[in-house]
Amino acid sequence: MSTYQSLVGQQFGRLTVLEEFKNEKGKYYCKCLCSCGKEKITSKLSLKSGTTRSCGCLQREKASSWAKQRWESKSTETIPSNTPRTKYKSLVGQQFGRLTVLEEYKNENGKYYCKCLCSCGKEKITSKISLKSGTTRSCGCLQREVASARAKKAFTHHHLEEKHPQNNEDCG
Repeated sequence: MSTYQSLVGQQFGRLTVLEEFKNEKGKYYCKCLCSCGKEKITSKLSLKSGTTRSCGCLQREKASSWAKQRWESKSTETIPSNTPRTKYKSLVGQQFGRLTVLEEYKNENGKYYCKCLCSCGKEKITSKISLKSGTTRSCGCLQREVASARAKKAFTHHHLEEKHPQNNEDCG
């Protein structure tokens, strides 16, 4: 028989557990504070297994570092926005969601990439295809906002359930 062990106060990677709660399906979640200052709600299992180690800042730092290295070391042609081509149409200056295309280049495999500026101020390097298809619409800030709103809604719902339980045994 396993015994419940609280994780409050423990640190997992960059996250420190502030509080724990159980959802309506019986799954345990933790509200954590990341070393960067942001709060994150994640499952207790993902903390203990090491799957979640930050609010997402660690992954963004790694991805940003990788993209910058690729961009700075590119030995491929930068495509001027006024280049006449039959099939090629420049995206420089166009906006896709929150991203505005600043530059484009073609890599050694013939794929087109764009350096974009997000409305939040961060730069993002992404493929031309993902911009045109709508797969990429921001630097990641949009996804974080949506996920944060969902987590806050679930957390608020949980606290309302605690304060106002569904079964009122005293009312009968």
